[in-house]
Amino acid sequence: MRKTIKYLLSTLTVLALLSTISIPKIASASTNLIGNPGFETGSISPWTGAGIYTVVNNNAHTGTYSARVEGTGGNSSFSQTISGLSPNTTYTLTGWFKVASGNVSIGVKNYGGSQIAYSTSNTSYTQQTISFTTGASNTSAEIFLWKGTAGYGYGDDFSVTAPDSTPMPTGISGSWNLVFSDDFNGTTLDSAIWNSNWFGATGQITPPVNSYELAAFDPARVSVGSGSLSLSAISSPVTISGTTYPYRSGLINTNGHKQFTYGAFEARIYLPASSTGVIANWPAFWADGQNWPTDGEMDIMEGLGGQAAYHFISSSGNPGASVSGDYTGWHTFGADWEPGIVKYYYDGVLVGTLTSGITSTPMYLILDYAVGTPYGGPTVIPNTMKVDYVRVWQH
Repeated sequence: MRKTIKYLLSTLTVLALLSTISIPKIASASTNLIGNPGFETGSISPWTGAGIYTVVNNNAHTGTYSARVEGTGGNSSFSQTISGLSPNTTYTLTGWFKVASGNVSIGVKNYGGSQIAYSTSNTSYTQQTISFTTGASNTSAEIFLWKGTAGYGYGDDFSVTAPDSTPMPTGISGSWNLVFSDDFNGTTLDSAIWNSNWFGATGQITPPVNSYELAAFDPARVSVGSGSLSLSAISSPVTISGTTYPYRSGLINTNGHKQFTYGAFEARIYLPASSTGVIANWPAFWADGQNWPTDGEMDIMEGLGGQAAYHFISSSGNPGASVSGDYTGWHTFGADWEPGIVKYYYDGVLVGTLTSGITSTPMYLILDYAVGTPYGGPTVIPNTMKVDYVRVWQH
């Protein structure tokens, strides 16, 4: 909706389309074998514990809850035994952990090989990945978070996955090939995939997408770390071509690098709140064609007036709707774009279907955290929108 007033791009040379990298199809979806991996049930089960341990509604890596172990008075741990594994098979354990003081460890044991454990003294969440191979007759493994020194340790977002497993769209059925994925696991934005401003030279601060937005897009407001992308909005006036914008924020797009016609599009995004259930500022996850609006614009998630909304814009109009519910915090936003129809999925649930004006030309991806009213939500500065991953699948 907010993209309906665009800056003219007629003076820009349209970059040549680059074909997407084909990734072999995996028949089954990637399945996390750990139950209650992020403790978001608020309870311990199916984990068990020893010493001083609990599930707390703070210090989470994502979501609301985390596991806490305290070393005072002896060793403390969380553990979960995973059954149904295949013998002589390599699995991957991933988890996030940190401490308030001392050290805390993540590891695996009782799988048919020697115990593997890694510790950290980092007070910010650190990701640890461990590969382990089950024994010739072993069909289970025990995953653990352990603290033997005084002080608190925290763990969150554990996963154990089978070999060669490929993630599939959340809630979108069908046979899919993963053709694009960025999990933002590095320390810098991948410039071979992404641009960090709106149609400008590398490192250049650029005007916003439309005249209702109040934040210029500054590559300095884009960062990658701790397993996620951060797009931060701050109060820092900047004048571009005679127009002064009171804020600066972050935007990334794949224009000139990756474009897609049809497919399943998905991103896991953290949306800051201005108040309970109300999205702050003007975040968006969308796709756009080279010749707007003729080539179409697919708004998968846009924070309109504090609510999450979807639209499909073309020369024939801009149908769409806001979705009731609280979409602040971490949520998954997706769309299945097929000839003549787009279905929108929030947290794997179908929230809307559009069949009017659906285009059939390539689009590139955009993620941005704009600022502005009346279309955006309440302005709350400074603030940061985060992205865990972005993925595209095609049949």
